[in-house]
Amino acid sequence: MKTHVDVDAPVLEEIMRMGHFSSKKTAINTALAEYLRKLKRLDLLAMRGNVPWVGDLEALRADRQDRS
Repeated sequence: MKTHVDVDAPVLEEIMRMGHFSSKKTAINTALAEYLRKLKRLDLLAMRGNVPWVGDLEALRADRQDRS
């Protein structure tokens, strides 16, 4: 999708330099993807304690020991 936005040029330049990006498009798309991952993690953390556990923890632990 094409879109036109005004970005903070010094910030973009620093991101490109520090991230070793070859293009503005790559830098911006990477930043958007990283921000999306962060938002998804925050959503998961917000659910902590609100979703009941269903399963057999001892069986999971036993299975993990079998793989060692």
